[in-house]
Amino acid sequence: MGYLMSNIGLILFCDEKEGKRNGIIKNIFIILKRLVSSKLPDDAVKKAELYDGLNIFTVRLPYRLSELKKPSRFKMRRLKKIIKKLCLDYSIEKCFFPDSVPDELNIDLCIKNPFLGHFLYKALLVNILKKISDKKGKDIRELSVAIIHGKDNNLLYSYINMLSSISKFLTIITKKKESIDNMADDIFEETGLSVRVTDNMISGMEDAEVVVNLADLWDFNISKNIKSNASVINYGSVKTDKIRFSDIVINAVDIVLPKKIERMMEKDVFKFYKRIELSEIILLNKVKIGTCTTGDDVDYSVIDEVARQFENEGFGLIPIIS
Repeated sequence: MGYLMSNIGLILFCDEKEGKRNGIIKNIFIILKRLVSSKLPDDAVKKAELYDGLNIFTVRLPYRLSELKKPSRFKMRRLKKIIKKLCLDYSIEKCFFPDSVPDELNIDLCIKNPFLGHFLYKALLVNILKKISDKKGKDIRELSVAIIHGKDNNLLYSYINMLSSISKFLTIITKKKESIDNMADDIFEETGLSVRVTDNMISGMEDAEVVVNLADLWDFNISKNIKSNASVINYGSVKTDKIRFSDIVINAVDIVLPKKIERMMEKDVFKFYKRIELSEIILLNKVKIGTCTTGDDVDYSVIDEVARQFENEGFGLIPIIS
């Protein structure tokens, strides 16, 4: 199932210029203090009580990130002692280093942040479709959507389920037509949505207003060049000389945090963690999912619950367009 936490530590570091501005004597004093103490300053740890049973502690270590590129054994022992005491004092189950730390920084109670926003971007498909339908001035139910299937059957099944209640026109373009036909039959029995399945890219994209790409388009044998006016939500790769998309291509999203959470977080946290990373940490632990989403076996109910919580709790998104 992966890690599931109620008390989470986010590790921050000193500003790279901090210490360099100090005089030699003051720097020597700071270094000596690190050597003899595993206690953090009183203002180094700040607690944000986000929801009932979910707290985030921001922890500023007395090191610059550049100092830990090649940490000595002594420095590693010091860090381990500091983090062990920190977790014990504040009942923190696990601390996260930002993704920018070197892989060599390996400490039992502290791991590189596994919540990088990839899952949240996938879970927000319907939320992104609503943005596109608003931009087009069209009811989301009237949008003609084509999903280009890649290798992930679980994600495809989840997406068809999610769209079954809001979509009238859904096409699946796949190289595995027979097996996806069977999936479409199951979806029809469960939801009443009739899904068109085709292995012909040209036919499948002909009337599409939105393309949800789950594949590497280079993998498809396309007989002639295609020009498409569809908006694209890209979860794979759209690099191909056979298809030219003239409308927007969305490759990621920026996240707008609820004002309450934005106010509660220390501002320096955003120097080390993107808002989509922070949102994924908060939402996946709030709904008791944890890091199980770092694997491939993620079902429809998980994606649906995260997407609903995203809206209910006041998170917002801004598509990143290329």
